[in-house]
Amino acid sequence: MFGVRLAGLKERDFLALLQAGRAPADQAGALVRELARRGLNLYFLSLGPGLCLCLEAGRAAEARELAGQVGLDDCRLVSPVSLFTLYPLEHSLKLPAAAAAVLAGRGLDCLALGTSPAALVLLVPGRQAEAARRALARELALAPGASPARESVRVVAVTEKEGE
Repeated sequence: MFGVRLAGLKERDFLALLQAGRAPADQAGALVRELARRGLNLYFLSLGPGLCLCLEAGRAAEARELAGQVGLDDCRLVSPVSLFTLYPLEHSLKLPAAAAAVLAGRGLDCLALGTSPAALVLLVPGRQAEAARRALARELALAPGASPARESVRVVAVTEKEGE
């Protein structure tokens, strides 16, 4: 046990991960704008020296083609992947390390990881999703029936779209 308790765990399957080792800001920005213009939903986006984005598997080839059109030629596509969102029960700086350790301890791959004060997002190969779900729920103390709403994880602001 890692001493980290979860209020909730969500899983999204049938996704793809597009990665570029080097992604200048102008090229990455052009790609993200074009993906948005075409209505491609990004479930995960990380920009650093490289680019890592997660989207519907059925639109992955289109995204890869668009990446090439903006000059991101060295893209790697991984599909299928599963995305897990983990909601901590209490504020804990241990969650990213604990989740990574759980996966590594089971010989499972973590393809990408992102964190915020409210949640942790991690991506695993689709073939490892079931094992990852079981390991994360067991090792990180996901209480039976726990949910973010029941554990007082709440939305604090909602932006309404113009015209609604």
